[in-house]
Amino acid sequence: MDEKAMKQSCRDVLNLIRDGHRTYSELYEQSPMGERSVRARIGELYRRGFITKTYDDEGTLTFVPLSFVGDDGVEVPVPPEGMEEIWKAVMSGKPYDAMRYATVVVPGRCFERLELVTENKGDTEAMVIHYPETHVGVKSGSINKDMWEPIFKEILTNILKLWSRVDASVAVMEIHIFMTGDMITGETLFPGQPFEIDMTVTEQLVVWVNNTTAILEALHAATGLPITIHCVAGNHGRVSRHSATESNWDRMAYMFLKERVRSNDDIEVEISEQFYKMVEIRGHRYLLVHGDGINMYQSIPLYGLIQASLKWAGSIGQHDVMCVGHFHNTGLMQLNDTTILINGSAYRGDTYALHKLKVKTDTRYWMFGVSDNRPITWQYRVDIDPS
Repeated sequence: MDEKAMKQSCRDVLNLIRDGHRTYSELYEQSPMGERSVRARIGELYRRGFITKTYDDEGTLTFVPLSFVGDDGVEVPVPPEGMEEIWKAVMSGKPYDAMRYATVVVPGRCFERLELVTENKGDTEAMVIHYPETHVGVKSGSINKDMWEPIFKEILTNILKLWSRVDASVAVMEIHIFMTGDMITGETLFPGQPFEIDMTVTEQLVVWVNNTTAILEALHAATGLPITIHCVAGNHGRVSRHSATESNWDRMAYMFLKERVRSNDDIEVEISEQFYKMVEIRGHRYLLVHGDGINMYQSIPLYGLIQASLKWAGSIGQHDVMCVGHFHNTGLMQLNDTTILINGSAYRGDTYALHKLKVKTDTRYWMFGVSDNRPITWQYRVDIDPS
């Protein structure tokens, strides 16, 4: 499609929104274009500031016009209803002057939700979720087979809480989820493992796939954004010490997940055949590894992580961020221009971190933003179990 046709197709979609609130479904039905084409035009209109997102009384995502192109080709702003004076101040490049028109609750806040920082208008980002190591099937003094569904619900709740904050200030256009292994605990990885689990591998797979599918579908419904899942396997997924490296329950779980979401064109699952995966987002490179091949010194993995990142930069490839799991403890290190993010686990009371690292298990995981200019713009360390 040439540039002229592209602009016209954007105008066509904008005209459908011009009369008021429109949902994704309504726009798909009213436009002659396909679903992906309509979504791409909506993204372009949102990025350029022609439309904004809002939610109706039932919580459904809708799009509202901020401006439209008239028949003479001139862009005409549309002030939000009842906010003409505020809108005038915002559009004039004086966003903070607009505050005097609003009902101030506390300093810096008002009842009306506005794009007050006009300099950022039109900038877009991607959002990354580093999905925590779930270790479904493990049994200890603090975890059993009846607790997994509440844990997954808590993961979803925390993602959506953070999404509401992010969506209020950042124009997110895509979501990426990094799954770095140990989703499944396994049953024959080492001789005593049958005494440390209370679910067979079949049960572990069913619980993980069902709950992770529910999280993805709910996240897609809440955001309306395309989601790409990037997967590498962990050491607990190994069928046994005597089996092929490729025989990994994590990889099997990812394959089942991919099949479950196949009907949704906006959810894509990418599974690495290697122990690592290099992901590129907006020109930045993210190296995903589980971390079991990284050595620790004095029960501390930090020096090993630095050495691994430096060596892999020469063998696997340069990367802006390296994301690992395995150590059941959250951490962040900056090594020149490279950031190393360590993810936590999905439940408390695991003995691995206590035994190997001599620290308590950390149930926090990373969420962060990616812009065209920076590999990490904002970041949250989300606690699944804040107790």
